[in-house]
Amino acid sequence: INIGGQSKEQPIAFLKSKGLARRFIEGHGLVSELTGDGADTRASPWARWFSDDTPDIRKAVDKFTKDVWSFSEDRKTGVITVSITWRNAASVADWANKYIADLNSELQERALTESRRNVAFLQSELKNTEIVSLQQGLSRLLESEMQQMMLAQGAEEFAFRVIDSASVPRKPVSPDILSVVLLALAGSLALSGVAVVVVLLRERVRADA
Repeated sequence: INIGGQSKEQPIAFLKSKGLARRFIEGHGLVSELTGDGADTRASPWARWFSDDTPDIRKAVDKFTKDVWSFSEDRKTGVITVSITWRNAASVADWANKYIADLNSELQERALTESRRNVAFLQSELKNTEIVSLQQGLSRLLESEMQQMMLAQGAEEFAFRVIDSASVPRKPVSPDILSVVLLALAGSLALSGVAVVVVLLRERVRADA
């Protein structure tokens, strides 16, 4: 995604905020999936009574921001890459696209709310002043504010312009099957070597005895 507009500090701050992550998780009902919590219907009533398995939004936000969601920024090009890592391949693409859509929507609504407030204030001040020079200045400010409000209303991608939408990955990021196989092979060889050494030492001890 590429930052639109001149100032990118505020959009990036919102992108990294836990507040946005919390609203995203709550809005799309992901608390139980992220935490693995929820009552087990197969468990006995007594087990469910004593188990502390109530879905916790705080745990879900921590899990999402630390292990699931990440981003990187190319300082030269200004391009930001958002990544979602999860066990369900179909979910990761859907979450990534919805996360940016929610971010754009929230920033757009905030900008529109601020513009409406500024327009209302300028219109009120314009009615209450009779000084021509102030009226002219207020009119210019009002025109500029209304232009910004119109642009915000018509922008589909308000703060972040999506360059490449997230898609379902072709293969998992982890585990690396080749690495697992090589590690298992190395472990087997090491255990075999240890076993051979133990057997040889045992035979030597018996021979000395």
